[in-house]
Amino acid sequence: MDINQELLYQFEKGLNPQNLGGSLIPATILGFGEISTIFQIADQTDLAFKRMPLFSDRASAETYTSKYLQYCQLLIEAGLKLPEHGTCIIQVTDRPVSVYIVQRQFPIARFSHKLIHTLDRKDTHPLLEYIVSETEKVWHFNHSRRPSIELALDGQVSNWVWLEGETPAPK
Repeated sequence: MDINQELLYQFEKGLNPQNLGGSLIPATILGFGEISTIFQIADQTDLAFKRMPLFSDRASAETYTSKYLQYCQLLIEAGLKLPEHGTCIIQVTDRPVSVYIVQRQFPIARFSHKLIHTLDRKDTHPLLEYIVSETEKVWHFNHSRRPSIELALDGQVSNWVWLEGETPAPK
């Protein structure tokens, strides 16, 4: 994935978390995770930038990103189809280190927690069945790899996207 690291550096350098409108580079909040904020930054309308909690040093950020990428690879080995993704570590002088997880931006209306309220019942059922069957792949992976490794998966409906004409996929 091609990530504009200079844009992220400039964004982080000029970010005013208490007043996003006062930041040097325009951004829109797309959503919030339990521990992150997801942004659309500048004219990067095709990407979502998930800003993770801050790290005290670069080594800790590198360890985190390495484990994140390893986890994603294991999910792929388990049979899940993940969206294209990447990470970027941003270190601005005299500030904590930031980690961004970057992936394709999906239309909000196609997230499963939105779709279950708008789809016909006949279309909702296959969506939920798909999410359960994909989650089951992790259980099978764990059973075959135990005790050396065991994956956890947040299977909540809001973590899945179903694009028109495609099979649902986790975000």
